[in-house]
Amino acid sequence: MIHLFKILAVAAVCMVASLTVSAYDFEVDGFQYTILSEAEKTCEVSGHDESISGDIAIPQQANGYAVTAIGESFGIFSDALTGVEILKGVTVIGNRAFSNMRNLRNVVLPEGLISIGSSAFEGCVVLENIKIPNSVTAIGDYAFSGCDAFTMFVIPAGVTTIGKAVVGGRNLEEIVVESGNPNFATYDGGLYDKDLTVFNSFPTNKATVEFPETVVTIGFGAFSYCINLTSVTLPKSVRTLEERAFSFAGLTSISLPEGLSFIGDMAFQGTYLTSVTLPASLVEIGFEAFYWCQSLSSVTSLAITP
Repeated sequence: MIHLFKILAVAAVCMVASLTVSAYDFEVDGFQYTILSEAEKTCEVSGHDESISGDIAIPQQANGYAVTAIGESFGIFSDALTGVEILKGVTVIGNRAFSNMRNLRNVVLPEGLISIGSSAFEGCVVLENIKIPNSVTAIGDYAFSGCDAFTMFVIPAGVTTIGKAVVGGRNLEEIVVESGNPNFATYDGGLYDKDLTVFNSFPTNKATVEFPETVVTIGFGAFSYCINLTSVTLPKSVRTLEERAFSFAGLTSISLPEGLSFIGDMAFQGTYLTSVTLPASLVEIGFEAFYWCQSLSSVTSLAITP
């Protein structure tokens, strides 16, 4: 029954995505547009037909409307596009706009862009290192997750909001935050908040990690799919491991500190841990926290509550 619900849920998502792509107000030269404001004469490019392929430039205007946004799911799962230049005037890239475009190699983002939506470029496996304009202030959840060609990811000084597991890919070696950013910082190549208390993302290709003694929270999916990372010792300051914190990482061993109180859902799912000692301070363990840990043969709990 659970599998049936999952199938129905996936079908519903696919139907919604299909409706999102196909709903538009007018079409010009293969691009489909949705009007955002009649008063301001603005629109978003919300899709395209099969005539659009290869390297393209997003038009700046259509039928007298200024193009100010790339709509949700604009090119989702399209293999036809290899390069996209987004011209000046676009301020928003919608959720999943370019996700899972397996042949998309080059993208030029315009100065003046403000927001990059959740999963906007997720799964673009050949997309090369991308330059994010200084004007961008917000980057959504998983925006650049699964970008396997990335070796470095640079976050401009103007970015003040970053979602969960914002970047990842099998060749990612370093995350850089430009100087002057008020909200974020890096330590040992990983992405943190400015105070180095919340850990957001770690370069997927790195094999070792060092933590500042200030870190309190290991964020959602922070080490997911870090397959080269086999051993981790968390500092005494850590209190929370959020959902999927280490899921499908290469972990064979981990030292959990006294003081840790929460382990989130699927935090260690699919890892290679052989044994785990849960500290006495632990209060809650989430759903399937150690699911599919096929090598796990020993769990020692010093805690009373879990």
